[in-house]
Amino acid sequence: MAKVPAGQDAVYRGWMVGADRYAGFVAALAERGVVPRTGAEAHRRAHELPGWYAALAPVTPRSVWTVGDGRDAFDRARAELGGGPAVLRDYRKSAKHHWDEAAYVPDLADGEHAWRMASRLRELRGDDFARGFVLREYEPFTGAEARTW
Repeated sequence: MAKVPAGQDAVYRGWMVGADRYAGFVAALAERGVVPRTGAEAHRRAHELPGWYAALAPVTPRSVWTVGDGRDAFDRARAELGGGPAVLRDYRKSAKHHWDEAAYVPDLADGEHAWRMASRLRELRGDDFARGFVLREYEPFTGAEARTW
């Protein structure tokens, strides 16, 4: 923080930061009279799926989420999304590098298997687990893939 000029506005350009950690960053900036262009609540809305989902629902897979990591809430979300395959993540990230054990749920109707995957995702994300589970309808893509960062 010492290198951030006091009394200026600021833009954060860096790695994905969880909403709580970003809020701490904003508070530390405020102590120096620095105002970030993206405040803590705007960051949470943009960074966590429940915050941006309504705006993008027409162009993104149908999604449901829980508040917290409990089994009952997970089963309610699973039932709400319905049967078939889904992609599992938390509010902020997936564990796509653990696709078969913590990301791709082949059939939501198999509650025990789905919960094992959710439990594994929770374990893998550890302290970085972001607020709840998200289940998204699986959409198979067959064309060329394009990624931007």
